[in-house]
Amino acid sequence: MAYFDADMDAEQEPVFDKMETEYTIYVNSLPSELNEVAIREVFSQYGRITGMLYPHKATWAYITYKSYREAERAIRELNDKKPLYLKVALAREKSVIKEEELQKSYVSEASGRPRAIDAVAEPPVPTRNDMKQYYQY
Repeated sequence: MAYFDADMDAEQEPVFDKMETEYTIYVNSLPSELNEVAIREVFSQYGRITGMLYPHKATWAYITYKSYREAERAIRELNDKKPLYLKVALAREKSVIKEEELQKSYVSEASGRPRAIDAVAEPPVPTRNDMKQYYQY
């Protein structure tokens, strides 16, 4: 929920309460033995899952929690821990990923030659409509 400050300029953005926003985490290095039900079971121990994108037989997934606290707890408890050794982090927004790609594509000042664009380690965060394509809630 947004709230406004009476002294706020018209150009300033409203401040949003972070506790009312959904948070998506990116999970990588999923074992092929885990299916959607098993993944949901593992991650539901840390909070209420409001959305999940897991393409069949993929080694990655996006899981959305209702609060930052739940997402942070899942990251803290599962990232690089036994027995699964998953890579878990808050998902980055598409605009952040595109900005990083642009920065990598600039010409290197030292050599004067264009630098190669590195592959992005994670797919962009899916929107709610992207998730509806795969799953019905």
